[in-house]
Formats: sequence, C-alpha cells, structure tokens
Amino acid sequence: MHSRSHTAFNLIRLGGLFAACTSLSLLSGCTSDTLNRSVSAATTNAVAQPTIAATGSWSLGGMAAAANPHATQAAVDVLRAGGHAVDAAIAAHTVLGLVEPQSSGIGGGAFMLVYDRQSGTVTSYNGRETAPAAIDDRLWANADGEAMKFVTAWQSGRATGVPGSVATYAAAHADHGRLPWAQVFTAAVKLANDGFEVSPRLAGFLPRIAKFGRLDEDPGAAAYFYPGGTALQAGDLRKNPAYANTLARIAAEGPQAFYRGEIAAAIVAATQGQPNPGSLSLADLANYRIEATPALCTAVRGDSICTATPPSSGLAVPMIVALYDELSAAGVAPLTA
Repeated sequence: MHSRSHTAFNLIRLGGLFAACTSLSLLSGCTSDTLNRSVSAATTNAVAQPTIAATGSWSLGGMAAAANPHATQAAVDVLRAGGHAVDAAIAAHTVLGLVEPQSSGIGGGAFMLVYDRQSGTVTSYNGRETAPAAIDDRLWANADGEAMKFVTAWQSGRATGVPGSVATYAAAHADHGRLPWAQVFTAAVKLANDGFEVSPRLAGFLPRIAKFGRLDEDPGAAAYFYPGGTALQAGDLRKNPAYANTLARIAAEGPQAFYRGEIAAAIVAATQGQPNPGSLSLADLANYRIEATPALCTAVRGDSICTATPPSSGLAVPMIVALYDELSAAGVAPLTA
C-alpha cells in the first residue's frame, strides 16, 4: 500500500497496518503459555506462507513483525500478555503512527486480514477512507475551472476522506480481541509521553518532503517536525503528548471519541482550512462504517493465498502468481537482465 501525509493532523493513508496485520494475524490460534515460551521479536518485515490449519491446539509459538523495533516490541508484549494477534496489531500500529508518521497513522484508512484457526476462515476488514458526502464534479477544479495540479490537490483538504483505522481497530477487536480495549493502546501512549528516538528513516524524509510539500509550512506540523525551523535529526528525542492524549481518549471512551466530539471537530477544522479547503463534515465522521467480508482467497499449488478485497491492491498478488504459473506452463522463458 501507498501512504500520503496530510498536514498536522497526520491524515495519512496507512501503509503499516496491512503489513503488520497480515503477519500478526497468523497467531490467532496461539495460547499465552506457548507465547511466553516462544515469541520472536523481528525488527524487519517478515513474510509468511501459511496453510490453513485444522482445528486443534497450537504449539509453535508466535512472531511479530513491523517496520520499527518499538512497534514490534509493543506487539510482542501484547502477545506475551495473552493477547490475540488483533490486539498485537493494534498495539504495533498505534506505535507506528508515532515513530513513522510519514507512513502510518490513525488519520488514515486501513485494511486488516485476520485468520481464525478454529473456523479456518480469513476475514478482510475494509477500513479505507470514504469521501465526504458533499463532493461534486468540481472537486479537483480551480476557481477558473481548470484542473488542479496533482501536488496542489494532494496537499489540501480536498484530498482527505474519513479516516478508517480507528474503526477498523474497533471492529476487529470486537470480533477477536482478548485483552481489554484500553490495554492495547498502553505502549503507544507511554512512548508518546516519554519520547522516542527519531529514526534515520523519518529524519531523511523530512528534508525531502519540505522541498515540494507543505509540511514545513503548516504551523502545527512545522512546530513538531521542524522545531526552530530545522528538521528533526536522527537520534533526537521527540515527545508527542497531543498524540498520547488522543489515544488515551480513544482507549478510555472507545472509537466514538475519535469520530464524534472534540477530536472530530479538530479534524474537520484542519481539512477545511486554507488553501483549497475540503468539505469533510462532522456528519461524515459520525456516519463512517467499515466493511468486514470473507477475504479473497485463491488456491495456488495446493496452498491458499488470501488477501484483502478491493479497493485494496492485494488482488495483484494472486494475479502475479497465476500469471507466472500460466507462462511457465506455456514454456515462456523468464526475462533476464
């Protein structure tokens, strides 16, 4: 998945949650005793190729994989506490929203896959952003009727939809969560209050985006990412009490703390600000709903590949495998450099 940043409120399409959840969801049959004995903390992305298992006990331990070690550790701690893979995925992703906000965050949409061993089913949670109800065919037009340039449109309130990640957390947790809702936010809240070390990846991103973006011009974003007019450097300690407070509200009050009331009003105000204000409304946020459907699964060489349903781009994975097998069977030689 691709990500894009939207000013100070971190209105970002989620890249991290899909990767985190596809790996963490494989652990849904694990027991806490087993996990306490065998949980591996991986600090790089992991690839798993599961075969849908029959009902029975699970004795193979567990693994968490995320793009940042803080997020991976949060997931591991949740698994060791007896949490479900969904609990771990939420913990990991809320930390990712803090330490790599250029790629992940609660201000964007999400896809989540959850595999349940007992039923042998894979569920796709579609929490993609939805467009404001008030948009029309002039959404991407300037006042003179000409089409807006991409970068101008992208960095405006017109390019924002209703964020779906928090609703995705809530739906998946209601179906599968084992730990209390508030507990899965603990790691991110603590890290945001205590501070985290800015990674080289985040530090490298900030000067690049400033060359053509508005992140360093927006007052809220500039104060956070460019304190004193200088981009954060790798190794800097950065605290984010505002993010901690937002997560604490969601943890204590549930997802409606995000989609209604003070937080929702702040999101709407940000998206309706200049230049090129959008039409996102409080009603749009209050009316947001996700979809939970069976995942798109394809039989491949005796196994199953399962992916999120459209509008996710996950369909490309089984298509690529099928094309490879078709061309191989036809005797087409592979391309070489």
